[in-house]
Amino acid sequence: MKDSNILIYFINFRYLFLYWGDGMDAFDVIKMPIISEKTMKLIEEENKLVFYIDKKATKADVKNAIKELFNAEVKDLNTLITPKGQKKVYVKLKDEYDAGEIAANLGIY
Repeated sequence: MKDSNILIYFINFRYLFLYWGDGMDAFDVIKMPIISEKTMKLIEEENKLVFYIDKKATKADVKNAIKELFNAEVKDLNTLITPKGQKKVYVKLKDEYDAGEIAANLGIY
């Protein structure tokens, strides 16, 4: 009985170590942008972008993905899990960067 507990602990520890040690690829982190009237208003008025992201992605993974994919610095971000089980992130960009330009490059705008 004790041997099986140790094996499970080792597997869980190894999984956590690999996940947080290596990080995630930028293309795996961001799944798709969210396009709605609310997000258009956020892009125009608050310089924010909204994406669905991988459920295992951390805030640090999202910041690195935004920097790598869009060459933009993140000022603040908020994550949440929707009632449908999808993970969503609101990304506020620094004032030097325009969310409208990034949205236009994505084909949203």
